[in-house]
Amino acid sequence: MTMSGASRPLVSILMNSRDPEPGHLAAAVRSVLWQTWPSLELIVSEASDGTSAARILSAFRDPRLTVVRDRDRRGWAHGANLAFAHARGDFIAFAACDDIFHPRALEAMVGALEATGAGAAVVPVRGIDGAGVPLGKALSVPAHVRAEPTWVRLFERNYIIFALGRRRALPSPLVDESVLGVGGDWDVWLRLVRSSARFVYHDEPLFDYRVHDQSLVARQADTRRDMRAILARYPLDEIAALYRRAGIDPTVTERALAAIDILFGRYQDALARWLRTPASTVDRRDWCFQVGTLQLLLGRATEARGLLEEAVTCDATGPDAWNNLGVCHERLGQTAARQDCLRKALALFPLYQDARRNLETGAGLITERPLRPVVEIFR
Repeated sequence: MTMSGASRPLVSILMNSRDPEPGHLAAAVRSVLWQTWPSLELIVSEASDGTSAARILSAFRDPRLTVVRDRDRRGWAHGANLAFAHARGDFIAFAACDDIFHPRALEAMVGALEATGAGAAVVPVRGIDGAGVPLGKALSVPAHVRAEPTWVRLFERNYIIFALGRRRALPSPLVDESVLGVGGDWDVWLRLVRSSARFVYHDEPLFDYRVHDQSLVARQADTRRDMRAILARYPLDEIAALYRRAGIDPTVTERALAAIDILFGRYQDALARWLRTPASTVDRRDWCFQVGTLQLLLGRATEARGLLEEAVTCDATGPDAWNNLGVCHERLGQTAARQDCLRKALALFPLYQDARRNLETGAGLITERPLRPVVEIFR
């Protein structure tokens, strides 16, 4: 669809800034202001301790940039809502102060929304390091999530890194500020699922996600805590009804509900769901991993060992099963086997924090749910 400049809808980008690396902030702001879609506004919620971020922002002489001082400093959700209170756009996107928009990102995503009428457009994102060097891979939303338009399988985990939402489809208030960390955007997407707002996937990497240890995600996120806080808002029977509405297979629904049971520590209930799921209807590795892991979580290391050993035999690229097998060996007093398993987990996934902490400190961390496969995360 081609639109004249006068008829182009306004896009509002909400950016949180809290003690960013100066070069990252400047690059992030430039990437928004240099979009091929000119009808935009960038609203930065600035919560830094010092003055360097303010100086950088004041150097941009662009009327499309608004800086709002976040004096309360109550976290990511509060900053996003503060920026949203000043937004005028028909379309809304969250952004971090260290991420990079490709020049035609907004043009492509608005076009996808206008063509389909969906409530949110999502793109795969390219990973870059702290220096901005591409990591060589893009994070994508799996095909099984995109298989139906409401994306109900977002209840199993948040697959969205960057999205552009249609303002009238977004919830009010925008982000629930009682959600700690930076997981509040997941709650936004789940509320879109609940309202049948629909998602459209534009399969072109148009956004760079910076991976470094000083990012807001690295400093504020606690994945397990944030997921529990968000999913506690959705009763299991409502989630099951949403899966039925989407026409999802009942065995898939059972596994999704089991994942939620696990998150809340209801291991016996989750095990019962998996045992009711015939192994022949799911991937054998997944079945062995999850049943073995649940046995381990319930303190049954002997029963868990055989299942986890089969899981690593079924799929030698599963670092999560190697980690949990290592914990199993530790509980059975098999130190050498424990070390070998944890090293194998880290060889497969060097950024695997559970396995690293287990190897270095003997923390005994069990990965409760399967890691998203590397071949699925990165393409």
